[in-house]
Amino acid sequence: MLQAVRHGVVRARTLLAFHVSCSSSNRSAAAIPPVPVVHHPLYSAPHLAPNHRFPMQVFGTIYKQLLQQGIISSSQVYHPQSIPTDTELALVHSPSYLAAFSSGRLDEQRVQR
Repeated sequence: MLQAVRHGVVRARTLLAFHVSCSSSNRSAAAIPPVPVVHHPLYSAPHLAPNHRFPMQVFGTIYKQLLQQGIISSSQVYHPQSIPTDTELALVHSPSYLAAFSSGRLDEQRVQR
């Protein structure tokens, strides 16, 4: 899991650096608005099959590391009051995907996406 946390922190730093480099060269770094971050503790605790290959708790650990290292600040984090409902998830995912995900039966190709 430590490797996944390091990878997540490195990816977050890379994305933030990209955000800074894409901003106008006439603006100082201090004038660049912070990248918004969305976090909910349940994002790290979905009920996946016990043999799932990705340790979901890594998201919570990455979030904590980003805060501790000063890469993000709590002022740029949005904490939704709840996780998305089935109705909300159906707006962006097909019923077959949701059923397969919820039952832990995603095929390898869908997991890779």
